[in-house]
Amino acid sequence: EKKLAFLDKSTLYRKEQYHPEQKDYIGVFWFSIAIRIGMLLFAVVAICLFMDQQTLKWNDFWNRFVIWDANSYINIAKGGYTQYLENNEPITLVFFPLYSVLIRGFHLINANADYRVIAVFVSMVCYAIGNCFFYGFTAKQFGKNVAKTAVFLLMISPFGFFFGTIMSESVFFMMIAICLYLLQQRKWWLFGVAGILCALARMQGVLIIIPACICWFESCRPIEKLRKNCYTKGIALFLPILGTLSYLLINKKVAGDAFAFTGYQRKYWYHGYMYIGKAVKNHLSHCFTNGISMTTFSMFIPQMLFFILAIVLCYYAFNKMDNMLVCYLLAFTVVSYSLDWLISGSRYMLTALPMWIVLALICEKHEWIKKVIYVLSPALMGIYYVGYLFMKQIM
Repeated sequence: EKKLAFLDKSTLYRKEQYHPEQKDYIGVFWFSIAIRIGMLLFAVVAICLFMDQQTLKWNDFWNRFVIWDANSYINIAKGGYTQYLENNEPITLVFFPLYSVLIRGFHLINANADYRVIAVFVSMVCYAIGNCFFYGFTAKQFGKNVAKTAVFLLMISPFGFFFGTIMSESVFFMMIAICLYLLQQRKWWLFGVAGILCALARMQGVLIIIPACICWFESCRPIEKLRKNCYTKGIALFLPILGTLSYLLINKKVAGDAFAFTGYQRKYWYHGYMYIGKAVKNHLSHCFTNGISMTTFSMFIPQMLFFILAIVLCYYAFNKMDNMLVCYLLAFTVVSYSLDWLISGSRYMLTALPMWIVLALICEKHEWIKKVIYVLSPALMGIYYVGYLFMKQIM
């Protein structure tokens, strides 16, 4: 019975609230920055060890980060969605604007700065800010130890290096963490503003409405208390839709069609949405029917393992955690995995924050699980990071 104790859901949840002080947030911020700088130094060493040329030049180093989606984010920052055209089509419309807007904003401060450096800088700072809000939210909900573990698990996750690359993960992570924190504080209108930005960071950003509505119903109990101010605050919950509508208006202005991005996704990225059951079946077939290859271990198997982990953790935490977190994790996972050609599932799940909280709760209850993850996860991150720097299909 003791060997199977970790399967007992009753051991998962115990409320030990902690209200972080200013020094806690400062420590989390600078520790996050230090980790990101350390990852850049690791990249220098890795590139020098495996590159073909004799010396590593400044331009060559930063070009290692301008791969896959990074080109599109920088092009949008430089000249908007019409900066780069393919077949006379603004195909970069498939990328949401917030990350590129931040890059552009910092570049306006120093017009001579390298866009690549600014893009990595924005990722680093947004990641550090996001960690502060993530830590604050988790600590106030589950205690200091769980918060530290959740932040660290996310930090050393196999694909956590994306938080220091030219990708939108850090910006999206920051906005989700801010939204959850504001919901926890019941600051509805501030949440609404943050929710708009969250929806402008990525398609899944509008899903933040799900935990918001659950939190509002549990807090205001509108059916029991027909109070005017309660319903007025409820309007703020749906402000994130304005972020999505703004993105559709951008599509309309640039391409003449509010849903032009869906056509470009299908035509150039082979992405289309389908029923989750069929989508998962397709993902599984990619794992096992095409033989052993680079993509088997770089994309298909890892993202399926993350999917399984997320579903298992949803079940594990059901009725043991706040409804808003479990429902949000389930919705986020289903939407992220409903693509018929999924190649970035592992990266998407980085920002499924409730998953890391549940995992942290389990680790705090079962030390041996934490030790296994603390050894295995950084090793895998090192492997995938090096592969990414050498343009393997890790995206």
